[in-house]
Amino acid sequence: MNNPMANLLTHDAYREMMRTQRARFVTIAALLLLFLGGLAALSLMPSYLLLRMNGIEVHVASVSSSSSTTQSITADRAVLARAQQHVTALLPFVASSTLPSSAILGVLNARGAGISIDHITYANDGKHGTIVVSGTAKMRQSVETFRQSLTSNVIFASVSIPVGALAGLGNGKFQATLTGNF
Repeated sequence: MNNPMANLLTHDAYREMMRTQRARFVTIAALLLLFLGGLAALSLMPSYLLLRMNGIEVHVASVSSSSSTTQSITADRAVLARAQQHVTALLPFVASSTLPSSAILGVLNARGAGISIDHITYANDGKHGTIVVSGTAKMRQSVETFRQSLTSNVIFASVSIPVGALAGLGNGKFQATLTGNF
């Protein structure tokens, strides 16, 4: 016997101790895995709730019934139709050759020192974009300079400012309508 402490426990006591330790290990491992599963469920909960609040149905596929498959296909078609409506609504922004934000930036860069822009409105009919700019000018010449600057920009197909604003009528208030492919 090389180890003087080897005979402190009987063989049966040693087995009982190892069985107890193994049971503790399995219990702790099971509790740890249960805790990690709960954390995984909690981490997925916000995305699940977001989908539910936006009206998107979460389906679990079931192959056993043909009626549930038909309902699932009908629900999928409804979701696809809704997605197609969203894409159709956003298509003018994607299909335009110039982004609306760059056209608006062109308007803001074209204004001179005497021009103050109060309101900008953007509309798109699917083919051409229209920007309506409302503002005030300190001097009549500022409106003409602004119009010339906008006309020289190739982004805008047409620039329209009422003659009264160019003549200095209306206390310096003006409204410019710009059209183009944006």
